[in-house]
Amino acid sequence: MPRMKSEIVGTTVEYATGDKLGKVRDILVDTTGAKWPVVGLVVGSQASTREHLLTPSAKVSVVEKAGKRRVVVTGHAEMKPITHRASSRDRMRLSHLDRADVKGDDDKSVGRLYDVVLRLSTDPWRVDRLLVRPKGVKGRRLRVAPQHVAAVRRKEVVLSMSAEEAQEKAGHTAAAA
Repeated sequence: MPRMKSEIVGTTVEYATGDKLGKVRDILVDTTGAKWPVVGLVVGSQASTREHLLTPSAKVSVVEKAGKRRVVVTGHAEMKPITHRASSRDRMRLSHLDRADVKGDDDKSVGRLYDVVLRLSTDPWRVDRLLVRPKGVKGRRLRVAPQHVAAVRRKEVVLSMSAEEAQEKAGHTAAAA
């Protein structure tokens, strides 16, 4: 089932027994391949500034009950302390892409990234689409699959298509909606 990053970040993480582990502060993904698997959920507690990495697996799921969303861990889940805060070349916190500029391979602006769709039904979880609000095109949006991303830098995403091709795709997206 697909979920938006904005729906998961801030969600309480707890065991099936109801014991709370903390809240999801961020999502760490591997951006080196075409599928962008989720490496882990960055979980922090209010009592501490330390963050831990919860590895998503079949034992971790996002549940909604009585209108309240939470991440539930059944069984034993691996929680590792995070030793560094910055993203590396191969692992990136999705928060580093919040409102990132999206450019075509011709270096022309396409728009701004506003959210990420995650596919949770796969193991490992993975990024399904990057959601981009094109510049100057009100009410339209562009859904970009990770395989169409040529490069990722902090606050910048470069596509493997021209800005014009991306704008055309945004027009088709709006027409289909």
